[in-house]
Amino acid sequence: MTGEVTAVPLFGRGFSSKSRVVTSMKLTNLYREPAMPEQDKTAMALYGTPGAKLWSAGVGTQPCRGAYQTDNQPAIVVYGSVVYWTDDFITFTAVSGPNLSTTSGPVQMSDNGVQLLIIDGNTGFILTWATLVMAAIASPNFPQFANSCCFIGGYFVVPDGSAVGRFRWSKSYDGTVWNATDFANAEFSPDPLWGVFAEAGFLYLLGSWTTEMWALSGDTRVFARVGGAGIEYGTVFTRGSLATSFRDSSVIFLGQNQKGGLDVVRLDGLKPRIISTPDISHDMQVAFLEVPDLGFDGSPPGFTNFNGLSSFVVERHFFCQVNINNQSWLYDDLSDDWSAISTDNGRHYANLRVWNLVSARPLASDYRNAKWYEVDQFTYTDPGGSAIINELITKHAFGSGNMVSFDEVFVDMETGVGLEGTGQGSDPQLMCSWSKDGGRTYGSEVFKPMGKVGAYQTRIWLWMLGRAFDWVFKFRCSEPVKVVFTGMSARVS
Repeated sequence: MTGEVTAVPLFGRGFSSKSRVVTSMKLTNLYREPAMPEQDKTAMALYGTPGAKLWSAGVGTQPCRGAYQTDNQPAIVVYGSVVYWTDDFITFTAVSGPNLSTTSGPVQMSDNGVQLLIIDGNTGFILTWATLVMAAIASPNFPQFANSCCFIGGYFVVPDGSAVGRFRWSKSYDGTVWNATDFANAEFSPDPLWGVFAEAGFLYLLGSWTTEMWALSGDTRVFARVGGAGIEYGTVFTRGSLATSFRDSSVIFLGQNQKGGLDVVRLDGLKPRIISTPDISHDMQVAFLEVPDLGFDGSPPGFTNFNGLSSFVVERHFFCQVNINNQSWLYDDLSDDWSAISTDNGRHYANLRVWNLVSARPLASDYRNAKWYEVDQFTYTDPGGSAIINELITKHAFGSGNMVSFDEVFVDMETGVGLEGTGQGSDPQLMCSWSKDGGRTYGSEVFKPMGKVGAYQTRIWLWMLGRAFDWVFKFRCSEPVKVVFTGMSARVS
């Protein structure tokens, strides 16, 4: 063979969706990690997403509707119409007081240090932390069908559907009292107010098409709008995980505006940034349109099509997961990039997420059942031992109109990762295939050893692949082992 083996820059940052001819690169159950503090072997490594192991069976058989975690009180979780407290997410004890007025759908919660406000989409409840006793809010001024809640500066805040754009707030540090005059209206646009969110001292009012920011006024008005500007993006849903915040206090939500489209929006103060790529937005739009109850006509959308946002942290990576219908995507704040994430080739299992104070790791509830799982980067299977299928599809390799021959290909990845003993994972294999038509079709998979335990000099080597105008490579691993890609090199002619 002739020619030197050279690095082939096929591990890019794209996300294939709209057209494989334009972008073929796609990660599934993998995420990018930039080299820090300086490039060593590679500027960008690819790691397998964390697995999960059973933490507890939860309560009953239905999925958890809501979870609230604070560092100085028991965690509060909701199953069916019953509210429970727990110190460890293993033992669950029902709180004293009435059950919720609904049995399904998401539940939102917020606390003021003394009380916890619980919203079930129909009625509001106050749980007193000192006694763990809950009661329905009796105030006639508390709006029925409040769909979200937050706490800011001593006040609980909820949307009020009785007037377009209206929101109400409670008495200071008392969620049982809601005065008739304690309300205001969003001013930027007359669209319905579908959610409220508090972060870094700002109150975000998310309408169907627009968002504006308010803050404590310091006078009798209690709240005042920040500046005269508004944001031409609102939210597409009412209940569930309305928005989440990053470590830098920016806010992320699934947004839409009157000009159309569906995007993931990140707000740094009043400055919006669309963080979903055109391909990600395309995928989400297609998934959202798979059900008839869309919410694009100004009416509140259903909960079935949008399953919410959840965020968690693993080794400096601040992840935000978006679930729509049977698909899930993962945004990584550290790499500022996206990948697909799935369980059993469908929607990822994770629904609600909290930080486990017992194990100092994230916990995730399962959208299919009542169970809770510990998210663990050293576990290489999903719930129930389901294989995590790590899949890497490369960028295009082409010769600007010339035929390209791949005489040898070397996949640089961590090897010698096999498990002790026998059985699955003891002799892990990487499934390799390639496309000669730009990623439209692939040949039969070739299995290459990733190295038994300690076999660190194992190399993934392919040879005599033939000639084509436009190459795309696909690598998959379904073994319960550590998966790390660092690069690819080839002898090309």
